[in-house]
Amino acid sequence: GRIGFDVVSVSGEGGRGVLSRVGGKKRSGGAANSKPPTVGKYEVDVASFDRLASSSLSQEHCELSDVILVDEVGKMELFSDTFYPRVTALLDARAKAGGGKKKRPAGAVFGVIPMPRYGRTIEKVERIRARKDCKVFKITKTNREDMFAVVKREVMQAAGLAE
Repeated sequence: GRIGFDVVSVSGEGGRGVLSRVGGKKRSGGAANSKPPTVGKYEVDVASFDRLASSSLSQEHCELSDVILVDEVGKMELFSDTFYPRVTALLDARAKAGGGKKKRPAGAVFGVIPMPRYGRTIEKVERIRARKDCKVFKITKTNREDMFAVVKREVMQAAGLAE
């Protein structure tokens, strides 16, 4: 079965780190007596996540990128005090640029946000979902094959590689 989740930089610069593990396997540390936050059976390694996410989402790094992928803005990631502010700052910078030529950050931000489950929502996720500058695609098990082409086309256009 699944033992946990990792955070991975697709730029190749940041590498890979632990996001969570069942029962805290391979946690990177922290105070000896402090209990890490949990989501279900997974203990979240916030320090490990922050090390990779903070460098991957730095302003300098993002200004050089045509397309930024954030998978995902979910419960585990939101235990980080720095992650959500960085994501919203990134979205705000792209929105303020409004398609200008030289001063704007290039491309677009693509991310994954969870759907409400059992009527429960995550406030910060809902704030992103409600943004007028965000397009949300609902991907399900039944439509995911068809949606692949739709999302791929959007990413390619944002990167200036329209098919």
